[in-house]
Amino acid sequence: MFIEHITEFDDRLSIVECMLDEIEGITTNSFNINPYREIKSLYYLGFQVDLPACVLEAYSESVSEVLILNFGLISSLQGVGLGKLFLLSFEELFRNQGYSNILLTATPKSLGFYAAMNYVKIGKSEFSLVKNILNKPNK
Repeated sequence: MFIEHITEFDDRLSIVECMLDEIEGITTNSFNINPYREIKSLYYLGFQVDLPACVLEAYSESVSEVLILNFGLISSLQGVGLGKLFLLSFEELFRNQGYSNILLTATPKSLGFYAAMNYVKIGKSEFSLVKNILNKPNK
C-alpha cells in the first residue's frame, strides 16, 4: 500500500492518500473484474489526532469529474461536524487537482447530509448527486 500525507487542517485533523495494491490477498487484478475498476481507486484516510476517523474512495476517468464511490465517518464521530470538515477538505483537494464536479450516490440516510453540503440531484434520479466545486465556498 502506498501512503502519502496530503494535508493537515490543524493539530487535530489530517488526510493521507493511499493507493491499494493488495488487501489481504486481493490483488489489483481482482479489481479489474469490475469495469469501473479498470483505473485504480484512490483512497483517502482522515485522521482526528492520530486515530482514523473517515475513509473516502474516489475514482475518475475524466479530467473534470471525480466520482466518490464511498465516504464514511466512524459512527461515534457523526453529528459533531467532522463529516462536513472532512468533505469540504476533500472537495478542496479535488478542486486543486483540477476537477470541477464531484458525483456520488447517496443513501436514504445520507441524502440530507449531502443536500446540506449543496449537492443536487442529477435529473430524475433520487440518490445520484452532483456538486460543482469550481468556486471556493464562502466561509
